[in-house]
Amino acid sequence: MSGYTLTISQVTCSGPSVAFVAAPASAASFPLDAENRMRSGENRGCSGKQVGLGRYTYLLLAHPVHWLLAQDRCISCQSPRSESTNPAAVRSSSLSTTSASPKNPQSSLEKAPEEGAEEEIPPELAKALVDLFFLKIQPWLPLFHRPTFYQTYIGNNQTMRAMGDLSMDERLMFWAIFALAAKYYSAGDWARIPAPERGAQFAVNANQAYARLRLSASKSSEAYLKGCILLAFYLYTSCLRHQSWILTGVCVRMAFDLNLHRIDAIETEGNCGADEQQLTTRWMRKEGLRRIWWLVWELDRFGSILLQRPYAIDDRSVRVCLPVSDHDWFAGRRVGSAMLDREPHRVWNSLQGSENQSERAWFLVCNHLVSLAHASYQYPSNEEVGEIVRMETILNCFRLSLPPQFDIFENPPDFSNDDVSQYNWIICTNLLLLSARTSCDVARAQPEQMYTKRIQARASELVQIMNAWPSEYIKFSHHTR
Repeated sequence: MSGYTLTISQVTCSGPSVAFVAAPASAASFPLDAENRMRSGENRGCSGKQVGLGRYTYLLLAHPVHWLLAQDRCISCQSPRSESTNPAAVRSSSLSTTSASPKNPQSSLEKAPEEGAEEEIPPELAKALVDLFFLKIQPWLPLFHRPTFYQTYIGNNQTMRAMGDLSMDERLMFWAIFALAAKYYSAGDWARIPAPERGAQFAVNANQAYARLRLSASKSSEAYLKGCILLAFYLYTSCLRHQSWILTGVCVRMAFDLNLHRIDAIETEGNCGADEQQLTTRWMRKEGLRRIWWLVWELDRFGSILLQRPYAIDDRSVRVCLPVSDHDWFAGRRVGSAMLDREPHRVWNSLQGSENQSERAWFLVCNHLVSLAHASYQYPSNEEVGEIVRMETILNCFRLSLPPQFDIFENPPDFSNDDVSQYNWIICTNLLLLSARTSCDVARAQPEQMYTKRIQARASELVQIMNAWPSEYIKFSHHTR
């Protein structure tokens, strides 16, 4: 690897989507002054760096890489918005628009809504976008119980309910769903719009619905919170970091208002005497609330690390079990789970002995470890060296405790399995773990020769992980240009 440049050209969140390019490079491609600044901490937290793997070797698996947002836009916002959107195509598409051209969702979330600005959408287009959401987005943003969702909003006639028949909370939720899914919709004139821009008008409608809810001082509700979560994800994928950061704060406080951080604090007393069906229904309901909580938690962790700000959620107050797999949830199989251990040195052991061994749950444990590593790296104490050593020990314990399927080199996956999301969570966990270990390497004071050797080893491991990630899996679950 010493003769190549590794470029992290895309850093995104919550489901792995990172593009890496290797090209011949000289040792001089990464100047010494930049190296010194990075080692001194001046450039910590950057979302992507080009690294010459020569004498001055750096693999910056930047902290934002730990939470990967499945979208084709670079978080650093260096890609300009395309100028090729055809307003006529938007007007002639299935979406009945009242505006002369696509609106820009970058407008403030607090802006007062315009009267009559929110649009309607034909039921057949809405149904197509919902289908695309569950096919392409749900695997990395596991928020909804699909059977219940379809029964509630679509029904046996396979026709989507009219937006006008929904509450404002639900309309916010659906506009955000459409914004995320529209990238994949290419029927008719939609194919003439660049894929990343197809959801822009839906995002504007979601912003309008959100603004109305804020102005009316609407109480917190699950649909309201789900809509905010989805809109925050969309805004991050569109490089609108400030807007999403503000909206994430709303999500956190709304989750607290709904008491979601205490879902599993006390066992429900009404379980005594309940039959199996009632117990299953209650478990499915509680599992749905856990899904909401963990997505809010991820938004908080990602935004805080990306923008170098403190976390809004104090994990010491959280009593929520880790989520089970979608398969078990959809099938109504009551799988026991476990909470994240509150002691940092025992977090890696959270799922040991638990019935829940879902890839998503292990990913969240790893995500938490990365957030701990980042916190110790960003806010060093007088015992920084000792903390780094302890964190390295914790990360090694976690790596050794992972189920066999996470060792993608010793146990190659069976690609005949149609559920690509499971394998993508495995890849994502490996990338997260590598990111945390690299952060420890960057933070540790060590001789240059030893440092270079360790970083070269991390670069080699990164290439191995990416080589084990089938391109068709990336395309299926995560947005690519």
